[in-house]
Amino acid sequence: MRGHEVVVVGTGVLGMAIAVAAADAGLRVALVGPGYSTPGAASPAAGAMLGVLGEHTRADQDMTDLMFRHESALLWPGWLDAIDDHTGIGVPFGQGMVVIANLDHPADRDNLEAIRQAAATLGLPVEELDPRQVPGLRPAPRHAPVAALVCPHEGWINAEALLVALDTTCRGHPGVDRVPGTARSVLVTPDRHAVTGVVLDDNTRVVSESVVLAAGAGTEALLSPLVSLTGSLPAVLAAKGVSLTIEVPESAQPPMVIRTPNRDFACGLHVIPHGRGGLYVGATNRFTTAPATGPTAGEHLSLLHGLLHQFRVDLRTATVKNLRWGNRPASADGAPLIGPCGLPGLLLATGTYRNGILMAPAIAAIITATLLDRPTPLCNPYQPTARPSHPQPNFRQLLIEGAAHMTSVFLNPDGTLPYDRERQLSTTLASLLNLAFADDEDVDLHREQLRAQLAAQPTIEGVCQVFDTWETST
Repeated sequence: MRGHEVVVVGTGVLGMAIAVAAADAGLRVALVGPGYSTPGAASPAAGAMLGVLGEHTRADQDMTDLMFRHESALLWPGWLDAIDDHTGIGVPFGQGMVVIANLDHPADRDNLEAIRQAAATLGLPVEELDPRQVPGLRPAPRHAPVAALVCPHEGWINAEALLVALDTTCRGHPGVDRVPGTARSVLVTPDRHAVTGVVLDDNTRVVSESVVLAAGAGTEALLSPLVSLTGSLPAVLAAKGVSLTIEVPESAQPPMVIRTPNRDFACGLHVIPHGRGGLYVGATNRFTTAPATGPTAGEHLSLLHGLLHQFRVDLRTATVKNLRWGNRPASADGAPLIGPCGLPGLLLATGTYRNGILMAPAIAAIITATLLDRPTPLCNPYQPTARPSHPQPNFRQLLIEGAAHMTSVFLNPDGTLPYDRERQLSTTLASLLNLAFADDEDVDLHREQLRAQLAAQPTIEGVCQVFDTWETST
């Protein structure tokens, strides 16, 4: 196949956005991938919320991600206009989000307060709303929200419409060659000092001066054979998300996104109006070391239970239009991988987790400027070989937060324990996690004390005393 100046591997929103930006800048681009509708691809399963404030929680002490999401969101109106100029296909863009807190998840109200503070930092408006007045909300009584916050500038997009528009742009762009097939490996020079292209699964070679890996969760399989050349990089993991769409007339859909804060290791529960496409409901989240192959019955049960109890009891008779799932790419250190790595000519655009669509215009601009050896139009805090020095979280606090999420997962889908049992379960899990993972003198001393306590009373009742010790000392 004829040579190109750059090969972009990946046909999701991010890969296509980079291909268009590079081609608009005058580069000859080969866009490699089987297409955006490939089973397990992240983009078509997305809602997609453009969550600047909605993704923020009390656990986010570093403002780097918040600021980058904000800068990315500012690019969206102009970016959509540019896509429309290419194709004449207008992609619907909505604004307005209500974030609700209910008693199903005790941390919700703390996270609403974190969103208020983040909005103040960015100078964005937020408004308190009587939770009984949330438009389109009809929860079961004991799952009703106790607080609500309106974020009027928070956006959302129909991912399917965006994918169609980007795909049409790429196929019609004179600077983009659309190459079907899956990249199997990255080609390097005989001295292994630079890339020369990629090899496809049918042994076709696509030659180029630069390669951009934007293959989502599939990036790790292309990167791992190159570790001696790229230098040490965080692994790219797969975070499987499951969602669905419900057949709801446009007139019965809420006028804006309704969501909970992030919870259960995921982006919480949310509904997004998609007009004739129905009502989007998302989303679950489970990490795996390799892309997963499909959703489970339990994941769909969790989504539907949350929808019908916490959002809309009246949808119990609605038709499920389709089930969606995709593998989001997430780096092991939690930050995206954007830009060149240790192997000359190889650039990365992955690890964006739940923010790939939101960040697409910004990342496309950064990658294109890098390819042209020009200054990037906005700061890139996610360079693969110069990882930012994020402050390390307090290990004990991290385990406490993780235990709270674990407890919440255990309680799904019904969500309640009597008395103070939820807190007791959470503190017990946190103590177990601390004993399992922490490595310091205090933990060793605590472990020895527990062993001595149980040795002195080696009975079931002795185990109960251990439980009491954790509850009173945590």
